[in-house]
Amino acid sequence: MRVITITTDENRNNIMDKYIKPKIAEALPNLEVEFEPGGGGEDMANKLKTLNASEDMPDVFWNDAGYFTPLKSTGSIMDLTPYISQDGFLGKYAVPDALKHVDGKIYSLSSGGRHVLYAGDLLSQGYVRASRGQGARYVRRVPPNLEDA
Repeated sequence: MRVITITTDENRNNIMDKYIKPKIAEALPNLEVEFEPGGGGEDMANKLKTLNASEDMPDVFWNDAGYFTPLKSTGSIMDLTPYISQDGFLGKYAVPDALKHVDGKIYSLSSGGRHVLYAGDLLSQGYVRASRGQGARYVRRVPPNLEDA
């Protein structure tokens, strides 16, 4: 499995090679994983454009919404819904519909986003409302002075 990461940072690359790769090998001994630094921002976008044009896309990669449409239109990404439904992974999401694209299919999974930060005045003015559901524990107020965070 070829994975393009969103960093070229040596520390993160070491984490991938020395921690994550052995853990994957332990859990999935028949799967060989190759991590390839992709850079970030424009570097990553350019790399994906080149790989897409040469039909050499990796198995797993990070992408922002800005480059989703070209990848989808060339068939370079696939619908994950049947796979993550069959093995029960989709059921672990509190709001699985939030993963769906406008066509109702799921093409990607979030690698983060456990916290939502907001300015306190947005809450007091009614622009942000904390629910009492499971997700409410992830809502955090940004202090007026970020040094207080």
